[in-house]
Amino acid sequence: MSGSESVSSIVGIIGKPHGINGYVFVRMFTDYPDTVIDSNIYYLDEICSAKIEIEEVKNIIVRGNKRTIIKFVSIKNRSDAESLRGSMLYRKTLDRPEIKEGDYWIDELVGCEVYIKGKGSYVGKVIEVEKYHSNDNLIVEYRTLKDKTSKFIIIPMLEDYIEKINVQHKKIYLHQLPEYI
Repeated sequence: MSGSESVSSIVGIIGKPHGINGYVFVRMFTDYPDTVIDSNIYYLDEICSAKIEIEEVKNIIVRGNKRTIIKFVSIKNRSDAESLRGSMLYRKTLDRPEIKEGDYWIDELVGCEVYIKGKGSYVGKVIEVEKYHSNDNLIVEYRTLKDKTSKFIIIPMLEDYIEKINVQHKKIYLHQLPEYI
């Protein structure tokens, strides 16, 4: 994921076709999947040059799990849908819908500096956010003072660790580092 100045943000990855009418499964990466709606323009590339329009979005239950399927305007059959498999689906950063005060898009966390609250200790800079079913994890790069090498730590985005997130000032404050670090 790229920082908040990027042209686009990833919405999901297109999977296998669903049925014969051009629907595809989409593994959603966006924090707010309900913002992906019909009649919106999306892109198949990070620089937003390969335009694709959504005709319909449905959430279905497959083997007890909620899954998203999308029908694109230009995709008419299973063969067309198969040609999209593995493609990333992007939205222009400027086209993202407004979200509530205090909420943020996950890709806005990339580039934030991480500190331990109270101690004021600098931990490092967020280089990536990994999404998992149980919780998201911050991948933080820090440089050791001793040998000036980069190391990476994983900080779960849980209340036990995260005190405050300020995306406007690009700062994240922790209660504490995870015990295993």
